[in-house]
Amino acid sequence: WARAVEWMANRRSRLTGVPYGDQGLFMARETFLALGGFEPIPLMEDIVMGLRLSRMNRMGQIGRMAFIDTPMTASPRRWLEEGVLRTTLRDWALAFSFVVLKVPPERLARHYGDVR
Repeated sequence: WARAVEWMANRRSRLTGVPYGDQGLFMARETFLALGGFEPIPLMEDIVMGLRLSRMNRMGQIGRMAFIDTPMTASPRRWLEEGVLRTTLRDWALAFSFVVLKVPPERLARHYGDVR
């Protein structure tokens, strides 16, 4: 399951041009500041940043985004605690609700939980 989820996440990022935080967002400090930094919201701040990066890229305000095929490690805690399928489906639903349905991140955060 983990490899399938990883493959789908990488394809989604490349197709939409919107990377998520657990995929590793690296940028110059000037770019980060030009984008306004991370939003002070409880959830989806990585998606907001990814959408801003993608928009600035399309408008030619920043250089081309690069997707690097270098392995990185993100915490598997949530995947291990909640299961791959449940975590994936919930995360997709939350992202869809935020981006398409415009549900406020404060409301979505109630469905995300904390496994720390």
